Amino acid sequence: MNSPAADVAPQSAVRLGGWSLLGLLGVVVGAVPFLALLGLVQVRWAPLERLDTGAADGLNATVADSPLSVRILSIVSEAGGGATASFLMAVAVLCLLIRRRHRLAAYVAVAGVGLAVLVPVTKALIGRTRPDVPLPVVDIPTNASFPSGHAMTSLVTWGVLLLVLLPGLRPTTRRWWTAATSVLVLVVGFTRVALGVHFVSDVLAGWALGIAWLAVVTLAFRRWLRTRAEPVHPVGAGVVTGGVADGSVPVGIPVLHNEAVPLETPGSDGPPLYIVGLAASRPGLTDIDVALADVPDDAARIVMMHNPTAFADMPARTAPLAVAGHTHCGQIALPGMPRWSYLGLTQEERIVADGWAPEDYGAAGKALFVTCGIGFSVAPVRINAAPQLVVFTLETA
Repeated sequence: MNSPAADVAPQSAVRLGGWSLLGLLGVVVGAVPFLALLGLVQVRWAPLERLDTGAADGLNATVADSPLSVRILSIVSEAGGGATASFLMAVAVLCLLIRRRHRLAAYVAVAGVGLAVLVPVTKALIGRTRPDVPLPVVDIPTNASFPSGHAMTSLVTWGVLLLVLLPGLRPTTRRWWTAATSVLVLVVGFTRVALGVHFVSDVLAGWALGIAWLAVVTLAFRRWLRTRAEPVHPVGAGVVTGGVADGSVPVGIPVLHNEAVPLETPGSDGPPLYIVGLAASRPGLTDIDVALADVPDDAARIVMMHNPTAFADMPARTAPLAVAGHTHCGQIALPGMPRWSYLGLTQEERIVADGWAPEDYGAAGKALFVTCGIGFSVAPVRINAAPQLVVFTLETA
């Protein structure tokens, strides 16, 4: 039998190359504007200088006579401050370590440590002076002006937290969270100019350098996810997927966290069947793109997940058969009444409690079965929700 790792290597290389190009694009999008702005600042390009001084003086004159405005701007500005970023990232790292998501914790930590080094080093190397506004409204920082540390810090900090939490958010709210994060980053940059402590070009450069650093650390993290600490297990070893800790299953059974393994049929020359395992949906550990990265588009696959809500996020025809648990069929169901789950039900998102999901649940070309399982949550009791073992018989088309 060929090694599964060897079978998926070409496909993995193609997908990894795609992520590399995407990361490189992010670096270019950030680094090129940053270097362009740096060059224009160094040569004192007249149009940029007029923009910088005009915006700084104009906004300063607008807010100078309003202590309330200055106070509000100062408070909002701290959303991009170093103390705020350190606190948020430390809490995020601690929570991820408690959840045993060591790689995600390392991702947040590296982004934060790199940020703490990159900002002061870049400022010291460039050494641009702060704006000299007619009516200073706050104490002018003593360090250099270019690039804006608050602009870069807000973009990287809130960007990292958004990327970590985004997979666990409801699909209908993700764009709103993304928009809110973007607005917050923009507002923080505006406050730095309005308070008279930065030029417009400082803020733009901070955002550009922040995009470049966020792209670098995210690309490195995705490449790290492609490496596997344990060898690929042969057919018969079994797999466990979705929302369990590695130490909670017998030795020799791998846990698939956003991973896929090919299962070869002995004596068959046909393509393998892929078992795809999604990590837990909360606190935002599911990453469908990473889980499907090594699966050829036309390959047969079974997608296994803990929470059935992850099924709604999968693109069309990526899960011809998906199996989920988590609901325990509601655990407590009243006779003659519709079954309910302890999961919060909303108008925006339906949760399938048991059995086959309706055909209109999720995108086309997919099928979801939710098993009642054999466990329980919180209280060790099941009423009118009998434990269930499900056997699927797979046949070639």
